[in-house]
Amino acid sequence: MTATSFGNGTVRVLDDRYRLRAEIGSGATAHVLLADDLKLRRQVAIKFLHPALVSDSGFLARFEHEAQSAAALSHPHVLAVYDWGDTPEGPYLVTEFLGGGSLHAMLAAGYRLSAAQVIKVGLEAASGLAAAHRRGMVHRDVKPANLMFDDGGRLRIGDFGLVQALDASALTDPSGLVLGTWRYAAPERAVPGPVDGRTDVYSLAASLIEAFTGLAPGHEVSDPVELLAHRATHDLVVPEGLGAAAAPLARAGAADPAMRPTADELMRDLVAATEHFGPPAALPLVGATRRELAPSDETEVAAPATELLSNAANPGEPSRRPRYDEVGPSPRRAWWLVAAALVIAAAIGVASQFVSTTKPEVVPVVELGDLRFLSITDVRALADENGWLLDEVQVRSDGVERGTVIRQSPTPESQLARGAAVVVDVVTGPRRTMVPWVVGLTEPAAVERLESRQFVVVAREPRFDEVVPAGVVMDASIDGTAIQVGRLTEPGTAFELVVSDGPVPRTIPAFTELTIDDAMALAASIGVAVVEREPEFSDTVAVGLIIDQDVDAGAQVPRGSEVGVVVSKGPDLREVPDVSGLTIAEATDALESVGLVRSGVAGGGDTVESSSPRAGELLRPGDSVELWAPL
Repeated sequence: MTATSFGNGTVRVLDDRYRLRAEIGSGATAHVLLADDLKLRRQVAIKFLHPALVSDSGFLARFEHEAQSAAALSHPHVLAVYDWGDTPEGPYLVTEFLGGGSLHAMLAAGYRLSAAQVIKVGLEAASGLAAAHRRGMVHRDVKPANLMFDDGGRLRIGDFGLVQALDASALTDPSGLVLGTWRYAAPERAVPGPVDGRTDVYSLAASLIEAFTGLAPGHEVSDPVELLAHRATHDLVVPEGLGAAAAPLARAGAADPAMRPTADELMRDLVAATEHFGPPAALPLVGATRRELAPSDETEVAAPATELLSNAANPGEPSRRPRYDEVGPSPRRAWWLVAAALVIAAAIGVASQFVSTTKPEVVPVVELGDLRFLSITDVRALADENGWLLDEVQVRSDGVERGTVIRQSPTPESQLARGAAVVVDVVTGPRRTMVPWVVGLTEPAAVERLESRQFVVVAREPRFDEVVPAGVVMDASIDGTAIQVGRLTEPGTAFELVVSDGPVPRTIPAFTELTIDDAMALAASIGVAVVEREPEFSDTVAVGLIIDQDVDAGAQVPRGSEVGVVVSKGPDLREVPDVSGLTIAEATDALESVGLVRSGVAGGGDTVESSSPRAGELLRPGDSVELWAPL
C-alpha cells in the first residue's frame, strides 16, 4: 500500500489502486472519502472506520464477515460493496459512489416529498430490504441518512454489513442503547435480543413520515429511553394527506412487531397504492458535498449540503419550502404569459403609430381561422404569410397523428394584425404511460400489469436464485437499463424481465456404502434430504451401510428433493431350530417354517434327538438339515 498524509500537496493511494480525491462525509462510525478506482476507472466511496471501533478485539473479524455478506447481496436498491481492506489507521470499506446525496440531505435542505414521491422512495427501499431479509440480513439502522440516491434518483440502502458488525460489538451510545439512530428505532430495540426484518420496516415507516412532514416522529422527545418506552405502547402517527399510502405506513408503524407487514408485504401494499397516484415528480437531489484533498486543503468545492454518513440529527422546525413537485408554474401557463406579453407589445406598437403621426396608417387584420387538425407545417406557413408570432406547445394525445394541431388561441374568428401571437398545441405522440412496479410479482402478474398499460414484454430471461421463488420477477429493464417506477414511457416500449428459475438444481451423489448418518449429512450439505426406506438383506454389503437409492447418482433434482435409500441388514441367514424331542413330522415343519429343508433322517427311530447342523447355527434359506432319530 502506498500511503501519505492527506495534505502537503500529496494524493494518497490505497493498495496502489484507490486514489483519494475528496472528503464527502463524516459520522459516528466512519469518515467517507471520494476516490478513483485506478484499476476499473470508476469513482468509488471509501469509508474509513473510526479508531474507537478498532479497539474492539472482535470487531475486525465481524467487520470482514459482514462485508463479505454485504458484497454478496447484489440488488438494484442496496448499496454495492466492492472491496475492503486494512491500513495502519484501521479498516476501510469500498462501495459505489452515489452522487445524488441522501434523503437526510434533502430534508436538511428544506425539501419535503409529496405522497407519490413517498411511495416511490418506500417502494424502492422495501424492495432492497426484502431482498436482504430473504437472505437473513437485518439492517437495524434504517434512517434517511442511509437512504441514498444516484444521479438519476434511484435509491440504494447503505451500510448493511457495517451496521450488523456494529450491532454485535460492545459500542453503545451514552444512554446505553446499541449504537444507532434512535429517532427511527422500533420499540423492541430498547430490549437486548435478536430482531427480525419487521424492525427495519418500522424504521422505514418513520423515515417516510419524516420525508412527508419534515419532522421525525417523536422529534419533541429528547430522551431515547422515554421515546422508546412510549413507542412500546403507541403506534406511529401517520399524517393526513398521504392518501392511499397512509394505510401501508400505519401498518408498518405498529408498536407490536407481530402486527407489522414484512418488507415483501409492505412492497405489495405500496404497489397497490400506486394505482391511486399519478407519476411522482423528480426527487429534489441535493448532491454530495466535496472538500478536495489535493493539492491543499485550503479550497472547498461544495455542492448543496449533504451527509452520506450521519449521526442522529434533529431536523428542527419544519421548513417553509413547499413540496418539490408543487413548485413553479405549469408549462401551459408559461406559454399563455408569453402570448399575452406579445399581444401587449403588438398593441403598444400600433398605439405608438397613432401618437407619432397625424396621418395614421391603417394596419391590415386577417381572421385567424380554424387551425385545429391542420399539420404544424401548414400552420407555420400560414403564420409566416400573415406575420404572426407562432408559439408551439408540445402535447400528447391518443389517436391523433404526430405534428397535428389540436388546440389554438385566440379563437378561430379572431381578427389578428401582423406581429400578433398565436399559441397552438401540437401533438408529439400518444400519451405516455407510467411504468408500474413489477419486481416481486409472479411472471404472469407482471406481464399482465405491463400489457394492460400497452407495454410489450419481449424477453423473459430465466435465472437461478437460491432465495427468490421460481416464477417471480427479479428485475425488469428497458434496453438493458433498469426501469424507474413511475417514469412516463411511450406505449409499446419493450421490457425485458429476469424471472427466477428457483434454486440451482442439485446433482445427486452416490450414497451407496455410506452409513445413514453420513448420507444424511452429505445430502443436507447440498440442499436435499435422505429418507430411509425398508432395510434389505445383502450378501455383499455390510450391515448398516446403504445398498441402494431410488434417485440415480448424477441425476439433477430441485433443491429440497427427497432421495430414498435402502440400508443393508447383512446376509439373509436362518437359525436352525431346536428339534430335539419332536417327531420327524414336527421337526420337518419346524425346519420349513424358517426356510430350511430336511435332507434326511438317520437312526431309524420316530423321535428326533438332534440335527446336523446343530440347533442355533446360521444357514442360508434353502440349506439342508439332517435329523438324527435313534431307535
